[in-house]
Amino acid sequence: MKRILLSLALMLLLLPGTASAVGTLEDTVYHVAGDLYVMRLTWTAGAGGVFDDATTSSVISGLVGVVVTNPGSTAPTDNYDIYLYDVDGVDFMGGTLANRDTAETEQVLPKVHADGTYTIFGSRPVYGKVLVRVSNNSVVSATGVIRIFFTKE
Repeated sequence: MKRILLSLALMLLLLPGTASAVGTLEDTVYHVAGDLYVMRLTWTAGAGGVFDDATTSSVISGLVGVVVTNPGSTAPTDNYDIYLYDVDGVDFMGGTLANRDTAETEQVLPKVHADGTYTIFGSRPVYGKVLVRVSNNSVVSATGVIRIFFTKE
């Protein structure tokens, strides 16, 4: 019986961890000046370049303006996509974070879907934690930083 338990324990230790398969997300909110804040998200892809949905521990309560993306030192696949979902499950950037570059820092404004079209909007209200999705990446341990600039309500 002890051998069986020891064998099972050893097999469990040798299995890859869930965190390494799905990737990791770290978030921090910083005060910039006045009522301007930035939520800094640092993500790392796991096995096979997978980054499953991850929710921030910090919350946004205000108007989101510009979002800046920067690929890390281990760049993701070219034209990787980022989606940022609010508590209602809506990509509050309206798809503007698709097709990110692997070498350049890029910035975009939110787009709002209304009347069947997307319109660039200077800011968009967001409340709550943010669900982050990175897709179209196949680079194992790819990294990136997302900065969400917002004014607090």
